[in-house]
Amino acid sequence: MGLIESCIALWVTYEKLDPHLPLIRHSSHGEPMYTFEDYENAKAELTRWSELWSNYKGNNPDKYQADIGAARRKVREIEHYLKETGILERNEKEKLEKELDRLFPNTPSKKIVEYNGIKYQRRYLPLEKSRSRKTVKEWSKSWVLVE
Repeated sequence: MGLIESCIALWVTYEKLDPHLPLIRHSSHGEPMYTFEDYENAKAELTRWSELWSNYKGNNPDKYQADIGAARRKVREIEHYLKETGILERNEKEKLEKELDRLFPNTPSKKIVEYNGIKYQRRYLPLEKSRSRKTVKEWSKSWVLVE
């Protein structure tokens, strides 16, 4: 059985397990493939969880927080993939940051670099923290214009 036949057989087996499960699509490199529709659905899911939290009248401060965090991660993952593949267009700041990341890949926090006669500083900020807010689970990085 060839590779294509194996993939088709696997997909048919997967679909028989539960036809309501979403099919996870992968590129030739094993990365998940997303569409703009997946992005819109993920944003809608995040909005739904955020609204549930906003309307929550109970006494549990952690209510829905795991679901909101998972929805945020999903939106970031899909958005990153769509921008990397060119389906979503990057804004000018994102294009500049991508170029700076390419030229200065391992720049530590607060390090200043010069690009086209302009100085930029690397910044790392907490993107996601633990429930106790003491541990950073994921970091965000950016470049800040130095005056």
